[in-house]
Amino acid sequence: MDRKAVGCGWLGTILLVVGGLAAGQLARGATPVDVREYHADCEVKVEGYDGQLRITWPIRPGTTGELALDLTGGGPLIRHWGI
Repeated sequence: MDRKAVGCGWLGTILLVVGGLAAGQLARGATPVDVREYHADCEVKVEGYDGQLRITWPIRPGTTGELALDLTGGGPLIRHWGI
């Protein structure tokens, strides 16, 4: 099976990350993110910094979707979701 087909399903990746983080947010503490299985050559980009997680993905040429999550447990889980 093609590596990109396994590791780059953008919708599946986003749903998995959001679902997992929502469960962690319920604990109201900093949520660690395990990206060991993330493939850097994937079109979905994942960046973590200062208790935040930013996920971007291509929608069409010149247009990118973005989801920014607060993993600190001190505010709303979804900080930004847009195009």
